[in-house]
Amino acid sequence: MAPLPLTLSETHHALDRLRLEMCELLTHANTFAPIFRLPSEILSSILLILMSDCMRPWLNEVDSSKAPGIQPYSWVVYTHICRRWREIALRYPVLWSSLIIHQNLPPEAMETIILRSGSMPLRIVIYSWDNKNPRNLAAALEQLDRTEVFICRDEVNVATFPQLEKIDISDAPILRRLSLLGLSLWDTSYHATLPTLEALEELEYHELPPHGFAFLHHPTLTQLIINFSTENDSAQVLLQTLRGLERLQFLKVNQVMMGQEPIQTEYQPWVKVVLPHMRRLELSAVNTATAWDIFLLHLTVPLTTRFSITLFTTSNTTVPVLSYLQDRLDQFDYSQSRPGGVWPFTSFAIERRRTVLWSTDNDDDCTGVSSRPVRFPSHRASEHAPWDSFIYLHAFTDTDAVLSSFRQSLGGVRALYYKCDLPEDDAIRASLSHMRLVETLCIHPETSISKDLQAPSSLEESLLGALFPKLRTLIILCRDPDRTVSDWKSWWRGLIDALASRMYSDDVAPVETLILILPETLGMPIEMDVEEALGVVSEFVEIRACAEWQERVLGLLRRSGCPRDFADFVYFKGRIALDGGPADVSVDGWWVHV
Repeated sequence: MAPLPLTLSETHHALDRLRLEMCELLTHANTFAPIFRLPSEILSSILLILMSDCMRPWLNEVDSSKAPGIQPYSWVVYTHICRRWREIALRYPVLWSSLIIHQNLPPEAMETIILRSGSMPLRIVIYSWDNKNPRNLAAALEQLDRTEVFICRDEVNVATFPQLEKIDISDAPILRRLSLLGLSLWDTSYHATLPTLEALEELEYHELPPHGFAFLHHPTLTQLIINFSTENDSAQVLLQTLRGLERLQFLKVNQVMMGQEPIQTEYQPWVKVVLPHMRRLELSAVNTATAWDIFLLHLTVPLTTRFSITLFTTSNTTVPVLSYLQDRLDQFDYSQSRPGGVWPFTSFAIERRRTVLWSTDNDDDCTGVSSRPVRFPSHRASEHAPWDSFIYLHAFTDTDAVLSSFRQSLGGVRALYYKCDLPEDDAIRASLSHMRLVETLCIHPETSISKDLQAPSSLEESLLGALFPKLRTLIILCRDPDRTVSDWKSWWRGLIDALASRMYSDDVAPVETLILILPETLGMPIEMDVEEALGVVSEFVEIRACAEWQERVLGLLRRSGCPRDFADFVYFKGRIALDGGPADVSVDGWWVHV
């Protein structure tokens, strides 16, 4: 007898049983998936990389005016891939050891992250916080006893956060890196004693208040970066603060516009300070009355210390500082150094009312050329960074004195930018003739390029010596979009003739690469010009305004072995040429309008 047909209800029950059985079979099949056979260490490493990529911009971002483009906890979405990934994430507290305080993070989420971090050392970044509901901020500050990195991108002190008086923030025993903005958590206006930060190595303090210099004195510091706007006695107060910081290796000082409130201290005589391990000192100062020259004279650092100094020549200290640096160069042992490698200045730039000198030490493990990253995102990262330094004298009118003072050091220059409107300028011409190792040259069409690059055509000229006998890469920045066809042809013919004269010369090397950086509106060069260029150089590159031009320029300069800072300098000069207007130029981390 045939079975009776299933009722509708029985059919649905049968379907439910089949679905349950399919689910059980799929669950069993998932246990054979490759992801379930990977060791936990590999899965945790994958999650750690994902977490680090999301956190890195928040930990290293200097500009706090806008948030990084990636959310700090967007990596958590990967924990929902499967149960195994979630189990691994919950099993490793290190994945939850970074606390990023921002207004979009619910307080419950922050409390969960703190709980999952267990007893791991923490990295805390306060980016923005809700003063109406500061639960996140309070929860993070209660963890200072196990915090090794603490970064404030938003001002936090008793004035902005009154509940701070009820939180015990006296000590942070394992704190290694600290970055503050404005009045600090431990501001002496509200706290009678300063905290004990026995492990602090790196301190970065932006908008340092006039009475905040005492907070900088931590004998364990190896890196100190400060930004302040105080009055004339700030150099003397800073020098007093540096006494006893004998471990200090990196010091970066940025004195911005003069503040309204002077430092309230009793007058003390200048004292000698010895920093035996100093490797790099960066100074940028706008206040024209601060005695930075006396500061440098009272500061004893090793001869190997690299300097980066930015001053404005309305200051009375500019010439004394220049003299101080020249005295240090006089102690340089040129016989033990290789020109173009380890040399006081391997790159040089000069134009009307501005002189720039800088150098690059080419470490064996560094390329020496890259687009500029954050200078020291961490102390350990800086240990492997290429060291470069320069003297930047804004609007410096006494060019002859500069060139005369540094003539011996300029003998090793291998990357050069210059803009000379007067070919008969004897000081500049004499210095150019002394730079016989230049391999990369950046100029403007207005410069007498055909004369400067021409190979000697007679025995008398050969005896005098040609300019740039080692030149390999030539970069020309064309800024004028109104150049006529006739003007272009005349200039182009002179350039081609000069390059052609070097091809078979015994006195100078042929130019290998020619780079033209042109405005979009300039209708040159034409196809015939390109053919002529390729007849006298191995590589001809024409760059116009486009999003990719920076990478192209930096890539070409990298291949030519050009120092990193010079590559950046050329990039910004090229941006001015392409945009047809001024630009904010990054001078080793400080922005200057040119």
